Amino acid sequence: MRLPAIAALYSIFVVLWFGRATPSLAQEHASELSGYLVQLGKHDEPQPVVGAVVSVHGIGNPTRTIERGFFRLPLPSRLYRPGQQVILTVQAPGWQLYQPEGGVVTVPAVAEKQPMVLKLLPLGSKRFLDNHGIVELLRRAMSEVKDQSVRAAQSSGQPTLPVNLKGPIQKWALEYGLSVKQVQEAVDAWATEVLKHADTSSEEPCLAQFAKEKFAESAPCFELLGQSDLRELDKLQHQVLKRTEQAVRHFIKAAEAHFARNDPAAALRVSEQAAKLVRRDQSPKLWAEVQVWLGMAHADLGSRGEGEAALEHLHKAVAAYQAAQQVYTREKWPHEWAMTQNNLALVLVEQAKRTPRHTLPHTWLLDE
Repeated sequence: MRLPAIAALYSIFVVLWFGRATPSLAQEHASELSGYLVQLGKHDEPQPVVGAVVSVHGIGNPTRTIERGFFRLPLPSRLYRPGQQVILTVQAPGWQLYQPEGGVVTVPAVAEKQPMVLKLLPLGSKRFLDNHGIVELLRRAMSEVKDQSVRAAQSSGQPTLPVNLKGPIQKWALEYGLSVKQVQEAVDAWATEVLKHADTSSEEPCLAQFAKEKFAESAPCFELLGQSDLRELDKLQHQVLKRTEQAVRHFIKAAEAHFARNDPAAALRVSEQAAKLVRRDQSPKLWAEVQVWLGMAHADLGSRGEGEAALEHLHKAVAAYQAAQQVYTREKWPHEWAMTQNNLALVLVEQAKRTPRHTLPHTWLLDE
């Protein structure tokens, strides 16, 4: 259950789509944010807003909406990449940003063109005090209280006194055209309601404890959420590892099939794909198996080729077999060790045949 939201007479929607940069900006900008700013009337009829200022926080590139409320915001590639988050701001006298929370949006990949909506409400609207608004207020308050505590500790050199939320609430009220009393009462009512129906999978009970300045309860609440996230992350990582190993085994089977059709070049290609996926510290035996397949493909190509290219393949075959033997030890994997040792010996013989004797190292394995 949440506090009822009082509908405002007007809302403003900024409809954004993320498109490709124009050719003239292609090298300078990774992408751009562009769209239309419209005001919705009493019955949600769209009305273009011309002359409002839209910008990305931290860049200093404000732009004004033009005919039909259109605007474009290029993003410098040196600062932003797809997947990063940016904060959008809109300056429209008498109005304030409502959604997305904090104005935070994600920079899209060039190929993505999904529209996004920014909503502004008139200053003083009680919709700022709905669930989304209060959650955003408390998140900001936590950050501001932390900064305040750090500054106090640095200036006095003493442990800080217990903090309170009066400062952040006053700042919020002024920014959104509300009274401090309105905001405080809404926060208190929201926190009380949330704690009646605590959801241990949500951070809202933790924020509610913080809102009531019960910091000793809020801290372990967030910590439990973090531990739960770690457990879920472990499960996901296990699933990723299993799927990765499955992909590697499929590439190995593909290499085997390519060898069967007498195509070592294709076998090398898929073996190299497998090598990019598998890690020795996670799947040592599978990693060693991939090294063997790399060695076999390079050895086959080296034995068929001529000149420097052939010697390079043979050199890589030796390196791959020697890498495999870092896992396939005689004690732990005697059968695999013996097969890899035999393959290595064959490659060394082939190397010896193709390499002038005076260029061989003195420690060459096959010296008489």
